[in-house]
Amino acid sequence: MDEELVTCPYNKEHRIIRYRLPYHIIKCKKQYVGKQLEPCPFNAMHLVDKGEMTAHIKDCPDYLITVENDMIREYAPSRSGTGVGRMSRASSTALQKRNQQM
Repeated sequence: MDEELVTCPYNKEHRIIRYRLPYHIIKCKKQYVGKQLEPCPFNAMHLVDKGEMTAHIKDCPDYLITVENDMIREYAPSRSGTGVGRMSRASSTALQKRNQQM
């Protein structure tokens, strides 16, 4: 099978093709009775226990992608030549929290 399989955050026994995960999460969330899971601010498909969120953000692979993209928008010249973009508020806040914890 060429498709990459991922593990469901609600039930570790569920293995789903990556592109089907959003649909599966909606279905599986309705039946879930464990701890409340929160979505990662950088990837909504990362559902993490509230108490483990700071640890997840430190190691989140999408964190670096988001920050790199924001930095490119902030420091790279815009296509229109009228200025530069700005970092999103969520990325800026997460970056500040991460820097404070390190």
